Amino acid sequence: MAALVGLFLAASAIALAWLLYRLERLHARHRDLDAALAVLGGVKRGMVNGIGDDVGWAENYFATIYPPGGAELAQRIEDASGWIKQLRWAMQVFPVPLAPLELLVSSPASAGLVSDETVFTSNFGLWRVGIFNEFVRLQADFNARYITDIRDEDLDVARREAIARGAAWIAEQIHLYGIGRANLEGGWYARLKRALEKDIARLTDDRKTGFFDYAESRRWFLVGDVGMIALVAAFAVTVTVRAF
Repeated sequence: MAALVGLFLAASAIALAWLLYRLERLHARHRDLDAALAVLGGVKRGMVNGIGDDVGWAENYFATIYPPGGAELAQRIEDASGWIKQLRWAMQVFPVPLAPLELLVSSPASAGLVSDETVFTSNFGLWRVGIFNEFVRLQADFNARYITDIRDEDLDVARREAIARGAAWIAEQIHLYGIGRANLEGGWYARLKRALEKDIARLTDDRKTGFFDYAESRRWFLVGDVGMIALVAAFAVTVTVRAF
């Protein structure tokens, strides 16, 4: 009888230890998924969705496509030049943040859970956004340097024309090379949005999996579960044999 009790206690201890381990791993998995989803969702809402009636900063700047020779680009160039001629400075474009893209590339919370496509397009986007910000800073410096001349009603016509051409050139650089065709099908911004949506959908589905999830990366849990079932079955058989 004592041996049977000892066997029962040993089997129970092993089964309980395995159960606790499985529950801890499930909780850790869900915690990692929640952290990655928070990063992905936060970046997507900030860049694309925005707050209230305001769209995200990336959607505001990079959703419009500016191909060479396009009507949208021509309009921006004409506006920049026209404002100078009307004694108004060129409309100031503001720098955009790098932190959201950097977070997608390097956040510990999303390590191993964010797809290669998201990391790649974020890396590429950092480069393109850096170019955009450089042209924006050039525009800010230009406006600050020439604001007195621009507002001077008695400014020489030839000088005003020269300043207008400078403003037009900067506007062209911002929209053609800073923004360009980022939102075309193969552009970095369009690809990043699709990658974010796919990652969020994939991780959301993964978050719904429960205790008996034997995905490819967790198939060894099946071995442990089968082993515990075998252990319990062996104990039950032993008890039955000794009872009779």
